[in-house]
Amino acid sequence: MDEGLIETLLAACNLADFTGKSGEFLPVYSSHGSVLIAGIGKGMDAGLSAETWGGRLFKQMQSVPFNQLQIDADLLPAEIMPSVLCGALSASYYFDQYFTVKKPDKIAAELHVTSANKTKLSRSWKQSKALVAGVFTARDLLYEPANVLFPKEFARRCAELEAVGLDVQIIPEKELETLGMGRCLA
Repeated sequence: MDEGLIETLLAACNLADFTGKSGEFLPVYSSHGSVLIAGIGKGMDAGLSAETWGGRLFKQMQSVPFNQLQIDADLLPAEIMPSVLCGALSASYYFDQYFTVKKPDKIAAELHVTSANKTKLSRSWKQSKALVAGVFTARDLLYEPANVLFPKEFARRCAELEAVGLDVQIIPEKELETLGMGRCLA
C-alpha cells in the first residue's frame, strides 16, 4: 500500500476517533482514492458475529463510491469469509412484490473477494449461498398474503423445490388425519 495513503488513513482514524470496534466503519475520501476502513474489534468468529459484520458492510455499500468494494479473504481466518458473505447477502433481501409504490432502485452493490485459495473459498461459499437462498425462499413464503399463498399454492411451490434436488412429499388431507396430524389441518 502506498505510504502516502497509509499516512492519510492513520490521520483520518485519529481525527474521527476511530477505534476499530467490530461493525464500525470509517469512509475516507482523499487524493489517493476512497477507502472504507472497517473495524473488526479484537477479531471475529465464524457465524453470527461475522454475519452481522457482513450485514453492516452491505449497508455501507449503499452509496457511491463504496458500492464497489474489494476484500482480501486471506486477511481473515478461512472459515470467516463465508459468514461475512452470508451476512452481506442476507442484508440485501427486500420483498416488494405487492407494493404499489416501489422504492427507487438501489445502487448496485458489488463485493469482490480475492483469495490465493479460490477453490476452497468457492466451495464453502457455494454451500453458504445455498443456505441463504433457502432463507430467501422461506422469507418470500412468509411475506405472501393468505389470499395468494393458500394450502394448495403452498404445496405447489413446495413441489417446485424438487427441481433443486429436495425430496418433497405432499400428504393429502385424508392421510394427514389418518396419521394423527389433525392439528396441521387447523
